[in-house]
Amino acid sequence: MLDNLTGKDKQELTYIIERFNQALDREALLILIDSEDKIQYVSESFYRVTGLHKHQVLNSHYHLFEEGYVPSRSLTERKEMLIRNENGAIHPYSGTILSIFENSPPSKRYALFVLQKEPLNEKDDQVKKKEVLIDEFTLMPNHQALKKVISKKIVNGSSFTLIFFEIERFKSYLEDLGPFSSEDLLIEVGVRLKSLQTNDVSVYRYGIDEFCLVSDECVVPDTPRSLITKLTDLFNREVTIGKQVIKLSVNIGITQCVDPAISFENVLDQARSAMRCSKETVECNFTWYDSTACSLYEKKLLIEKRLRTALIENQFHLVYQPQIDLRQKRVVGVEALIRWQDRVLGVVPPSEFIPIAEETGLIIDIGEWVIEESCLQANKWKEEGLTLRMSVNISPVQFQHREFLDNVKATLSTTQMDPAFLNIEITENQLLYHLSKGHLILEKLKKQGVQISIDDFGTGYCTYSYLKKFPIDTLKIDQSFIQDLSIHANDEAIVTSIIDLARNLNINVIAEGVESREVMSFLDDSNCNEMQGYFYCKPLMADDVKQFLHDKKAETMLGIS
Repeated sequence: MLDNLTGKDKQELTYIIERFNQALDREALLILIDSEDKIQYVSESFYRVTGLHKHQVLNSHYHLFEEGYVPSRSLTERKEMLIRNENGAIHPYSGTILSIFENSPPSKRYALFVLQKEPLNEKDDQVKKKEVLIDEFTLMPNHQALKKVISKKIVNGSSFTLIFFEIERFKSYLEDLGPFSSEDLLIEVGVRLKSLQTNDVSVYRYGIDEFCLVSDECVVPDTPRSLITKLTDLFNREVTIGKQVIKLSVNIGITQCVDPAISFENVLDQARSAMRCSKETVECNFTWYDSTACSLYEKKLLIEKRLRTALIENQFHLVYQPQIDLRQKRVVGVEALIRWQDRVLGVVPPSEFIPIAEETGLIIDIGEWVIEESCLQANKWKEEGLTLRMSVNISPVQFQHREFLDNVKATLSTTQMDPAFLNIEITENQLLYHLSKGHLILEKLKKQGVQISIDDFGTGYCTYSYLKKFPIDTLKIDQSFIQDLSIHANDEAIVTSIIDLARNLNINVIAEGVESREVMSFLDDSNCNEMQGYFYCKPLMADDVKQFLHDKKAETMLGIS
């Protein structure tokens, strides 16, 4: 927020906002907009009133949240706003507009809305109830009207089809076009959609970028003249607003209601869930509601939501799996593994939440936490007389992030971790997909003194020539080869070849997933440097690692006690 302000101006504006927050009552709203009418700050009361989240509000044009907004070229000193929450209720506010830094260049000018809640009198209440049934720009029935129509159909026992669709990037287009041109876009979308209206089909604007069709007939998507085909065709045509040509597209969810016991909310949730699922569908842009498929998608959304909470509430923890040197017959390092237990979801395995974290970008913050926590733990053990190499897995998304190297360097500095005992693990395909950039990142890591391992080696396409080029310290043989050693002769040949290859390049080798004495003996005879796996030890909590090593279970397990 306020990145274009200098330290002094930013401090002054922050002070003004803080003073207003302290002076005003709990229901008062503060809305700070920049010279482009985009929201740069709102008070916590705004989120309570609207039910929205920061990512839905900040950097959006303020008029998107104002019912009955009328474009204006200038702001007056007084402001009256009708703010609609996510459930459609209207909240009237009025107050003062303060101009801030009005003598500064346009890019540094701001306006602060200081708004108090106003009561609705009986006359105004009747007017607002009428207004709320019609969308101001498209002149289509809105979400309140949709609820009335569907609820009535359910009460009457009528069967119908609800088509819920979202126009992709529509919010961005509205914001980029500005208040006047965005109104033209809304009007054009309204005109196109109203062309679908018949005696059996009604059209509604549900939200900023969400619309609905209600059909009294069964909709068959694969019929050429079907409603879905017509809807898709409408948005295949480009829209010209001024000199700008816009290509719109839609994601469509469909559900049919034949159950008289269902509620409006249930019908809407089904159609919306199907719409969200359609975003994952490559073949077409529409999806029929299916409870199993949509439940999986909804679970994915829930995991994403809970991941964000987990970061805020520090719900993650690390466990550590010992790595044993087969020559020295002792533990020389551990691999840090993330675990997550959520209040709502319970224990969520990494195989479920890591891909979602990568897809959403949350893996950046999670990965930074893992590195920092691992370094802090390694230092704590060192202070207790236990020096161990700390291995940390790095996601491809995290590895390619522009701040990855700086974050590693900063973490080493703040935690006072000896970089020689930090081992960064990446997969071989991470290097091959981003060859030149990957090589540069590894070189800079090595200059920091960090060790580098190739994880899951043997599952990708890394060649001898690539291994010679990259500054690799360790190869970790994928557990899929290790676990079947006693069954498949081919796996024995592959593992032996990898060990010989690494030895020729003076690279350390760790075998993952060792679960039997026979496999351990084979690795020992083949001159494998290290191993880890459940045969020796499952991952341990930090407090259990020191006691486990103190009991000398490595020597006992390896048969030398």
